[in-house]
Amino acid sequence: MDQANDHQSNDQEATAQTENTPIPELWTPSAAACLSFVFSPAFGACLNGLNWMTLGKPALAKRSFLWMIPGFVLPFLALFLLPTEAVGLLTLGYFLVWYLAEAKDHIAYVRENVAPDYPRRSWVLPLSCALVALALLVFSIGAMAEWSKGTGGSDPTRQTQSVEESLEEQAVGMVTKILASDGGYAYSRAPKCIRVKITEEIVDGFYRATATLDTGRDLPITIESKDGTIHVRTEL
Repeated sequence: MDQANDHQSNDQEATAQTENTPIPELWTPSAAACLSFVFSPAFGACLNGLNWMTLGKPALAKRSFLWMIPGFVLPFLALFLLPTEAVGLLTLGYFLVWYLAEAKDHIAYVRENVAPDYPRRSWVLPLSCALVALALLVFSIGAMAEWSKGTGGSDPTRQTQSVEESLEEQAVGMVTKILASDGGYAYSRAPKCIRVKITEEIVDGFYRATATLDTGRDLPITIESKDGTIHVRTEL
């Protein structure tokens, strides 16, 4: 009889302790995972880490926070190193690996160990921060794209091609003028240059090129670019 009373007393004490234990206030893990597909797994990893801290699991919180690191590296790659398409594929892979390795476990833990009616934390602050970060990232990528167009990009080969294309375009009209004035076409119509193609850079700013005339003839020429001035010489 006394043992039965003791068991009943212990059960009542345990029930009372459970009732007095505060229910943790958390961000819904499944919603965090869905929103991470839009913003970045770094968004969900941060919220999951804060949830783990609230649940008294600092080791798991640290693991979640570590998943934020790729989320900071990928925007850097998008801005400076890799094409946007490649970064998009990496981001998709990042999301899938993060979800399977971390987010899914957090969703299961909360579902199995926390009361279903636990208080939900407000989304106003995290969503506001995520929207601002996303806007800054989109603006930065757009600005870098425009800057790359204006400078020919960071590829030295492309910059060299742009300089040579500009010289070729300017040389077309100059070759036509040379033929008209010094080509010895006193009794016939002087041919016109329709295209110039640089074939070799002898030294910096000095090129061998071929001028194609409207008669079908290819004329060897040289182009010199010095101090912003272009000089063209033909080998008539």
